[in-house]
Amino acid sequence: MRNGFAATLLVLGSIAALGWQSAAAQIAPFPAGFHIRRIATNGMTLYTRIGGTGPAVVLLHGYGETGDM
Repeated sequence: MRNGFAATLLVLGSIAALGWQSAAAQIAPFPAGFHIRRIATNGMTLYTRIGGTGPAVVLLHGYGETGDM
């Protein structure tokens, strides 16, 4: 039982350390070829960032986050 408790503490400590590092991380700017477009639709505005080459890829972020995360 003691080994399980130690393992749990190790996991929780690792998660806390990773959270601290991500909060302190700097957000890198997007490449110069990217641009922002706002699309008004159904009473709301969608904020988009468009750029790059090749096939289209749509990336959706989670609730409470931004596309910079």
